[in-house]
Parts: sequence; structure tokens; C-alpha cells
Amino acid sequence: MTDDLQSTCSGGGPVLGIPSELAAAWRGTDPPVGAVVPPGWTWGNAGGPICDYDRACDHIEDRVSTPFGGFGSVPVSDGIALVFECELSTCWLPTPDGGVVLRNAECDTVDEARAIVESIPASAWRPWPRTIALREGRLFLFDSAFAGAADPAAIEAGDGVAVAEPGPGTYAIATATDADERDFVRLTRAR
Repeated sequence: MTDDLQSTCSGGGPVLGIPSELAAAWRGTDPPVGAVVPPGWTWGNAGGPICDYDRACDHIEDRVSTPFGGFGSVPVSDGIALVFECELSTCWLPTPDGGVVLRNAECDTVDEARAIVESIPASAWRPWPRTIALREGRLFLFDSAFAGAADPAAIEAGDGVAVAEPGPGTYAIATATDADERDFVRLTRAR
């Protein structure tokens, strides 16, 4: 585990959490490959193709509502990407069996993040109905409006890319919101 607290945000929309092996398939606000694009169309104009960013904003599956928006997923290639709604600070706290995504939790260090997560009672965690597979063991967190890439250094997200490295495996997911309205998404290695 690293001592660095990996963090990111977005310029106004959802933050994406995508397995590294699927990241190059994410197109952000670019039209889907092979889509018929009307002349002069740009993202945000009606009548054009639905891009990945549109899906992250409006087509979330297994959505969990929170005071600040919510959490869910969208399909990408043969897997899923996690969608963290709204423009909120988002950081990754590694744990021995996975890690926790903290949202709207103003913290600068791993120790601060760990103290916040440890203050959540066990009864506050709610299982999410899906799992996520990380074949390469990494999850890239970045502004969903930007196109992804296999190398996080090639993702041009304005607020940077947080690289979570829980290791290869399938992860069960649970969510919680604390009294300070901070959201948490916990990944725990299932196999």
C-alpha cells in the first residue's frame, strides 16, 4: 500500500472509476466509434449520438441515492465502470483487502482518510448488488467528461487521475454516508 492519498475531482459532472483494462474504451464527450455524427454537432447539442459522458450523467445502473447525488455503474466493453455523481473531491484509501473511495471528505493524508473511514459504524454500510472485476488490479478515477487511456498519464482530465491499486480480483461493493454527508464506496476482495 502507498502512503500517498490519490485524489481527483471533476469540472462539474460525475467522476468515473474504471478498471485500467477498460479505460482506453472510455470516450468521455467524444462520440462513440462508428456513430453517425450530424454535421456541426458537438457534445451537448441535441440530435447527436449519446456519448459515454451522457451515459455517466443519465444512464446509471443500480443507482444509490445520497445527499449529494449518488453512485452506480455503466457498462463498458465486457465490464463496468463505477459512476460517482456530482463534482465532489474524490480520493482513494487503500485497505488490506481492497480500498475505500471517499467523496466530499476534505482530507490530505492517508491517516486523515483512515480516521474518517474508521469512524463509520459497521451498521452504516449497505451492500451494493454488483461486483467489479479488476483484471490488472488498478482502478482509474477521473472526470468522466474526458476520454480514458490505458496509461493514466495519457488521460487529460483537468483535475488529474487518481490511480487505485487494490490488486487483481473481483470486489464486492458497499456504500455508506456519514452524519457529515460524506459518501463512501468500499471495495472488498471477494475472490
